[in-house]
Amino acid sequence: MAAAIEVNAPFLGVDSDSEEEDEEIVPTTAVSRARSSAPPLPKAIITSRGADIPTPTSVKRRQSLGGLALSTAFTEAQLLSASDRFRDAWSKVQAHEWDVRSWAALLSEAQTQRSGRAIALRDVYRLATRQFPTKVSLWKDWLEHELRQGNLAQVDDIFRECLLEVPSVDLYLLYVARVRKTNPASLGDGASPEAVAEQRARVTAAFELGVRQVGVLVDAAPLWWDYIRYVEAWKDENGRDGGGEGGFGGGYGGIAVAEAGSKIATLRRIYHRAVLVPVDGLDELWRAYEAWEKGLNEHTARQTLPQLLPGHQQAKTVARERRTIRDLQRLSSWATPPSHTAEEKEQLHYLRRKIDFEKSNPENVDPVALKDRVRLSYRQAFAYFYHFPEVWYEFAAYEQESDDVVAAASLFARAARAVPDCLLLHLAWAELEDGRGRGDKGAEILKGFLIQEPSTLGYVAYQHYVRRTQGKEAARKVFTATKDLRRKGVLTYHWYLAHAQLEEHVNHEPQVARRVLDHGLSLHSSFLTEPEYVVATMEVLIRLQDEQNVRSLADRALAVLEAGVSAGPGAGGEREEVATAAAAMAAAEKARPIWFKLLEFETCVASDRDPARVERVQQRIAEAFPRQAESHPLLRLWRRLNMFGTPPVEDSSDDLLRQRWEEPAVSYRLLDDGERDGWGTGGGRRGRKPGKRGASSAAGGEVTVGAGDDAGGGREGGREGGGDGVGGGDGGVDGEGRPAVSREARRRDDPYGARALQQRRLQSIPEYLRKLYQMLPIHTGPPIDPDTIIRGLRDNPLPPRPPGQSSGGSKMLGNGEGGERGKGRGRKRGRWGGGGDSDSGDSDDDMMRSGAGDVFRQRQQQKLMAGT
Repeated sequence: MAAAIEVNAPFLGVDSDSEEEDEEIVPTTAVSRARSSAPPLPKAIITSRGADIPTPTSVKRRQSLGGLALSTAFTEAQLLSASDRFRDAWSKVQAHEWDVRSWAALLSEAQTQRSGRAIALRDVYRLATRQFPTKVSLWKDWLEHELRQGNLAQVDDIFRECLLEVPSVDLYLLYVARVRKTNPASLGDGASPEAVAEQRARVTAAFELGVRQVGVLVDAAPLWWDYIRYVEAWKDENGRDGGGEGGFGGGYGGIAVAEAGSKIATLRRIYHRAVLVPVDGLDELWRAYEAWEKGLNEHTARQTLPQLLPGHQQAKTVARERRTIRDLQRLSSWATPPSHTAEEKEQLHYLRRKIDFEKSNPENVDPVALKDRVRLSYRQAFAYFYHFPEVWYEFAAYEQESDDVVAAASLFARAARAVPDCLLLHLAWAELEDGRGRGDKGAEILKGFLIQEPSTLGYVAYQHYVRRTQGKEAARKVFTATKDLRRKGVLTYHWYLAHAQLEEHVNHEPQVARRVLDHGLSLHSSFLTEPEYVVATMEVLIRLQDEQNVRSLADRALAVLEAGVSAGPGAGGEREEVATAAAAMAAAEKARPIWFKLLEFETCVASDRDPARVERVQQRIAEAFPRQAESHPLLRLWRRLNMFGTPPVEDSSDDLLRQRWEEPAVSYRLLDDGERDGWGTGGGRRGRKPGKRGASSAAGGEVTVGAGDDAGGGREGGREGGGDGVGGGDGGVDGEGRPAVSREARRRDDPYGARALQQRRLQSIPEYLRKLYQMLPIHTGPPIDPDTIIRGLRDNPLPPRPPGQSSGGSKMLGNGEGGERGKGRGRKRGRWGGGGDSDSGDSDDDMMRSGAGDVFRQRQQQKLMAGT
């Protein structure tokens, strides 16, 4: 929690000595209008002004308008008296409530009195501050407006609403000015010492509130200066300075108070704190304190100043780092919901950088003060991140790590109002309450949220929470209570699956789980088209050994999926036939889990284990996936005997057969066109149609890239488009009919297949470019087009020679020598090195004289010769 306040803050009703009261969770239908009339502030800084569970209005409007809907904030008569610009801005705000430009235009029209006399500027400010409760400039402008109008009661209400919620030096300067206005330093002739002391105590309490809440902010120097100047201005009734070290107001009939209350002692304490706080302008503060201390007593100054100097220097260092991070953060923004922009990610990075910096305790303060600094950083960040659930959660997690679960719960209550539609925040809040031994309160939090924002995930979490905290029957009542939501389709089939899983695995009642799933199918026939639901039901039936219903359910689901395709278009021309074919492929892919769950059942689980029935299922799978790689009867037999993927002996005939015909993974995915064309052929074939670039199946298979005139064969050839089919497949034969190297041997020699791929591509490269291609890094992307390379080299000029390098010092020849170094090594380069003592630039000059078209070729020849 924030540091305690020793005295009651004027006009706020804040008593720091009282303990924080826990908040009650009371579901409401809207935020009352009374809330906008400045309710009492919390008794601790991060305690919210209530912990209402979000409502439909607050969900849609972020509880920003104090229960007032935008559509009813102003009457038609009021709007008719306003300017056209005001009405236009108001209509835009109603259409897009987070349009900050429209809000700014609305406020501008209201401030210039063009909003009409019927619309008070106060009402516009109230709407804007409810929508953007952390926007400092809105609160400041509103306060200044009310102060100019002399509405001190309204000013006090605004302070109660914003002062402890929005950490801002500007707001505290206004607050102190308000307190000083009603508590002048001088009460005139005849004022009693007690009355003067009381007035000064009120103002001092206001200053203390400010420096304790925002005094460590980098821009807090004006607040410290105001505090110092206020105490310096203390006078007695005769116009003289207040009493010295031993007394306070010596002119007040000899009445003396403790030294702690004297002007000099008070001013010294303020200076000692101010010069050690990392704020802007520390040098000026230090010079002022040094002059003041020396003016009082040189001996005291020589003793005190050296003791404070190390802390002052450290504060200056910390202030520089804080200033750097502050300048990176956007603390004067309009807090809007996340829009997933790069700026938001950047700001999150800066926030975490600031939090890590504060947690490192650069000031070496005590643990309580360290918590205050971290909390202040989070509270200040809400100027930008007010609607970001992760920031609220991280703040609450910090409180939990600090063993302050009450503060964490209070933060979650505020987060529920700031981000009322975030289920995860409510779940985290409920889990926190459960950890505090308040499971009923956590259930009430989730229930209140789901009443307004029903969702499948929310009810699943709520049911598990209730099962854990209240028992089996209470969890079943949660499912029963969602009858209307289930019939309306608000909750998806996952709700039935989650409830069935709870009954089977937690309550250990699989028969109840079966009835739940059957109930879902009876109410929602569309569940038969959801493979996850069908497979889950089949698994429950398998565990209950109800084999007949397993087959019946699978047949029903497959029939529904096939009927949906046959009922689609297909008789209206070629386009509709293509659409029907695509729908059939998509339906087959969707039914894939059901097919193979049925095959697994017939192969491994069925009591009779009838091979004929297994063969029929496999045949139906082959019909459903006519282009499926696993089409050879021998592989069907292997699959029937081995559903769990035990591989055959390496390099055996079984292994070679599997490599030629089987899909490489046990997962049954639908192959794309490029892989189908090249699979099972043992290598590429000449004369094939060019592979389609980017062609993929309707089921979302992997993209296949064709290459040149030949579609590649085998696993790598089909995907990469290898030229003449060299090395196609994971086994079998290569492009010339020779036995291919085994998969494991190739992987040991070339684990990523890049070398083999390069060798295959080399066959399609012209001979005069193969040396150059071999010198390039191994390329695993699309095949290289030599014409494109030549065109690019011809159309783009060579880079200029580095500045300051002589013509004989060029390093572009790849020999790594130039200038004077080339003179001593010219003979070693033989024909291409220039010979004798000649400079290495001679060959360059010759090439430049040969014409621009020959430069690149000659330089590459030099590279090749140097490499050999």
